[in-house]
Amino acid sequence: MATIIPHVNTRSAPVWFNTRSITGIDKSSRYPPLYTPIPLPPQTDPNVDVIPYLKTGSGLNINLGLMLHRGHNQWPPIGRNIAELPATSPPIPSMTITHPSLKPPIWITVHHSSKPYVTVWDVLVTLIQQLGLPDQEGDVFNGPRRLDFLPGRSLMGLTKSGDGQDVWIMEVA
Repeated sequence: MATIIPHVNTRSAPVWFNTRSITGIDKSSRYPPLYTPIPLPPQTDPNVDVIPYLKTGSGLNINLGLMLHRGHNQWPPIGRNIAELPATSPPIPSMTITHPSLKPPIWITVHHSSKPYVTVWDVLVTLIQQLGLPDQEGDVFNGPRRLDFLPGRSLMGLTKSGDGQDVWIMEVA
């Protein structure tokens, strides 16, 4: 049985989300199959930031739409030596990424997979997967995807938000 946890937004009615995986979403949740993750406060050092490879202005330019179209075996186009790097310094087990154009606000939580910390691979794969999901009002097959609401399709980097949480803003072009 799935556990349903209320997330209360002080500006609107309670939002319910399901703690089961996306493939096993309980149809009774208010906005199936999507849910509202809550950005976490800093987990370690409040000065944690992404590594230079993921920073805006580093030369990063990954076409998220193309990566979504290609399929898992061809994305993202980086070498293993970069893919396995910790995404942040110091390394953290999870991080949250968003963009102001995603309405209602979409918080993409990246969790570590093969390492005890979030890797560059974890960040890029999670972004591609999450941005490929349909909009909350959209049809799974024909409706707009989250990616369609961004002002661009190329990821140019991540910038840490100024709110004191482990949240980064996607820079796209």
